[in-house]
Amino acid sequence: QSYKNFEFIIVLDNPGNKELDSIIENYCKRDIRIRYFINEKNIGLVKSLNKALSYAKGDFIARMDADDVSLPNRFGKQISFMGNHPDIDFMGARCINIDEKGHELYRDSSIPQDMKLISSCLENVDFINHPTWFFKKQCSDKLHGYRQIPCAEDYDFLLRLITNGFKLSNTNEFLVKYRIRKNSISSSNSLQQLLYSKRSEER
Repeated sequence: QSYKNFEFIIVLDNPGNKELDSIIENYCKRDIRIRYFINEKNIGLVKSLNKALSYAKGDFIARMDADDVSLPNRFGKQISFMGNHPDIDFMGARCINIDEKGHELYRDSSIPQDMKLISSCLENVDFINHPTWFFKKQCSDKLHGYRQIPCAEDYDFLLRLITNGFKLSNTNEFLVKYRIRKNSISSSNSLQQLLYSKRSEER
């Protein structure tokens, strides 16, 4: 990253994966910014996310998945955006969508930046890609992290941000390469995500 002053929190949710553990340990020796934690047992995505949030010491959180790629200017661009818009608490960005081998598939369409339009769009669909999220740590502190909402913990987080008065925005710059896998959680559970969305609207 062009912006260097960050901590890299890694939570390994599969303590039996000795090969991955060895790789991460090797990187820890090469970069003191890495803070590495191994769960005693597999606890799932949501609990692992909340553990990572509890370890964070910085003022901002940059969300990432293990198989996606942050472009080199991502942190710098998002830090600059938040500095120029101090009233904004959360922001997302656009993705370059890639396949399992890293080949580009397509690029996200433009996304709304205005808070009113973002709120309106989120009533129907979760359009802010999770790995692009960049937000003030006070957001997750106020919400007490993610809730255990199967396949939709990120959508639930966004809706609770709005209901708790936080201001959201986006940049239309491409800052993350988002990897689409044939067996990815988001694609395999798309119907279930839709059902949870509809159920939330009914409430």
